[in-house]
Amino acid sequence: MISTNEDQSTKELIDASMKLIMPLFGFSKYPLGTFNGRVNPNIMGVALNINALPNVKTACDYLNIQKKMLEQSAHYVNFVNQCNEVNINGEMFGTHTFTLKMPGVPLIKQTQYIKTLKKDYILLFSLTYFNRPSQNKLENVMRTLKFQ
Repeated sequence: MISTNEDQSTKELIDASMKLIMPLFGFSKYPLGTFNGRVNPNIMGVALNINALPNVKTACDYLNIQKKMLEQSAHYVNFVNQCNEVNINGEMFGTHTFTLKMPGVPLIKQTQYIKTLKKDYILLFSLTYFNRPSQNKLENVMRTLKFQ
C-alpha cells in the first residue's frame, strides 16, 4: 500500500512534469511514426524543473517516485532493476530499466538516466529499444554526452 506522503509525491511529480518539461532532443533510428513490427529505437532528452518537488533530492528519488506512479497506473510495466548510480564520462546518473508489454504491441524496453543539476533541474534521458543491439547503439550515444 502507498502512504499519503507517497501519494502526495506522486501527485507532485505529475503536476510538475506536466508544467515544467523542456524538450532538449529526440533521435530515432527510423522516421517517427514508422512501424516495422518492432519498436523504433530512440533516445529522448528533456530537462525537468523539480523546484516544486521538495521530496526529490537525488536522481533515484525522482526515479523511485516515477516507478511508483507507473506501477499504479500501468499493469503492463515490469521493472527489471532498482535505481542505481552509473558513471558516464565522469558524470553520475541514476538509472533504471523497465519493460512495457501491451496487447498487440511488441515488448518495449526502456532505460532511463537522470542527472541532477544545480538550480533545481534534472536531465532525463529515455532510451527505448527492443533488443540488445539496439540498446547498445543507444547506450553508445549516451557515452558521447559531455557536460561543461
